[in-house]
Amino acid sequence: MRESMSVLPSVCFWDYIEDAFSSKGSYSSSYSPPMRAVEEDHGYSLYAELPGFKVEDLEITCEDSRLTVKAEKKEEKEKEVVIFDEMKNKSFIRSFSVKDVDVDKISASLKDGILKINLPKSEESKPRKIKIS
Repeated sequence: MRESMSVLPSVCFWDYIEDAFSSKGSYSSSYSPPMRAVEEDHGYSLYAELPGFKVEDLEITCEDSRLTVKAEKKEEKEKEVVIFDEMKNKSFIRSFSVKDVDVDKISASLKDGILKINLPKSEESKPRKIKIS
């Protein structure tokens, strides 16, 4: 079953998501990275484009069926006189309600500016073939 995702206007990260996520997400910041969620054989994967971020800039937590991705990147202050600056500090917080996910097996990696969070399905939520007797 697919449900529409309800988020603030101008925030596009996925149009619909599978049952592993509730229909409510939240976000907080003026910077909002593009994100995508997909269902794969093992579970779900959440991707975020985070160019310039390092592992130490990121924090991912899951508590009470709520996955939170938090990032804070501060630019080094130079001693030179800045005429204008379009390279401001970037930070954001994104939270998602997750269900039917094995929280103890969630993993994440950051490669080439792409954060990938693996959300394996719990055994209870995996489809089963029922033998007919």
